[in-house]
Amino acid sequence: MDFLLTLVSSTGFGSMLGMVGGIFQKYQELKLVALQNDFKLNMLKATTDAKLQLADKQIEATEVQGEVDVNKVDAEAFKESMKLAKDHGWVRPFLTVYLVGLATYITYLVWGMADGLKGLPPQMVLQLVQIVTLQVLVLASIAVGWWFANRTSKGFTELMNKIMG
Repeated sequence: MDFLLTLVSSTGFGSMLGMVGGIFQKYQELKLVALQNDFKLNMLKATTDAKLQLADKQIEATEVQGEVDVNKVDAEAFKESMKLAKDHGWVRPFLTVYLVGLATYITYLVWGMADGLKGLPPQMVLQLVQIVTLQVLVLASIAVGWWFANRTSKGFTELMNKIMG
């Protein structure tokens, strides 16, 4: 049990957990790129089909125009949904502040217990301080790992905005 606690309390584990969060976000970004490419392909197909139908049958021009209008509305809805997806930038700062606050609160509680429980053996007080220190380092490693794993995301978002117009 001590080995498991030591493993989970290590900074390496925290860094790896932050990296896993970053990899998950990269995976989500790749899925977004695939969706955008599919959307562009579908829009190209729809535009090509609409132009062929207009050239072949002038009678169906009204229907085709209606389809184009629907596609424009879909594109606008897609752009709006992209704006909403872009507004998730508050998650990492919130998580960092939360982790710092939680670590500070836990440290404060343990410090108070160590001072207030002078009847405890020095070894137990040392263990409490050691556990709190390890947990603070793990929380900091998670936050730092996640921040560094997502460092290129801003450039990626700017590139996608340029591509989408």
